[in-house]
Amino acid sequence: MSTLSATIERLLTGGHISAESVVALRQLVFAADCTVSAEEAEGLFALDECVVEAAPEWRAFFLEAMTDYVVRQQSPRGYIDADKARWLVERVTRDGRLKSATELELLVKALETAESAPSQLSTFVIRQVARAAAGDASPVDAAEVQLLRRVVFACGGEGGIAVTREEAAALFDLNDTVRDRDNDPAWRDFFVKAVANAILFASPARTPDR
Repeated sequence: MSTLSATIERLLTGGHISAESVVALRQLVFAADCTVSAEEAEGLFALDECVVEAAPEWRAFFLEAMTDYVVRQQSPRGYIDADKARWLVERVTRDGRLKSATELELLVKALETAESAPSQLSTFVIRQVARAAAGDASPVDAAEVQLLRRVVFACGGEGGIAVTREEAAALFDLNDTVRDRDNDPAWRDFFVKAVANAILFASPARTPDR
């Protein structure tokens, strides 16, 4: 068992990640070659899923390490292709739902970091927000609007700065779900501008629906 594997096993058993433990993990992962291996990535995902309590430094390290691994280190470097997107979704979900807010932030950061990504990934994030809204009957708040804005206007989006048809359709579904709720005023402004963006950047040969 490697030193990193032993450290992860110990932290899994203890259920707590201290700031000092994060420093040790960072040194073990990045000290040798400044890259994250496939084994290390799986171990970090397992740790994030199972740990009961963690210092704030853990989340920052996890997001940094996994974004580097997915976007910058795996081929094609700098891009998220269909295989990468599928791998990410499989790791951050359980029974079709995101495991935690950390996993949600990882998807958003990956989209923002990549030069390009399939629209299915950003659409997945939007539909996860819609699913949560449908489940708890809550309005869309300012934090959710900001997150959605980051997703659909991420530089890595398949349509560049344009909102894709798939993203627009997911936003329409979310709007249908929360139409009669006391949503943050930013939601309506964002929704209207995002859909207008999708229409403006649509191919002339394809008439937008809805």
